[in-house]
Amino acid sequence: RNQLLTHISNLTEEREQILTKYEQILNYNNNLTEEREKILDHSNILTKEKEQILDHINDLKEEREQIKNKLSELQRDLYEQ
Repeated sequence: RNQLLTHISNLTEEREQILTKYEQILNYNNNLTEEREKILDHSNILTKEKEQILDHINDLKEEREQIKNKLSELQRDLYEQ
């Protein structure tokens, strides 16, 4: 009977250790999920910033083209005088 009680006690202790390990794994997994979400959020922010920069570059290219056209027009006017 003592041997059986000792065995049951050992199994209970082992079960507790397994449950503790399982809980640690779940917590680790939750932390990874939170970190992944933060990374995805940051990636989305960077993607939006990249799009804004590309839009700005396109605006600048358009403005440059307008300036070149205006300069050409002014040069033509100057030569015609």
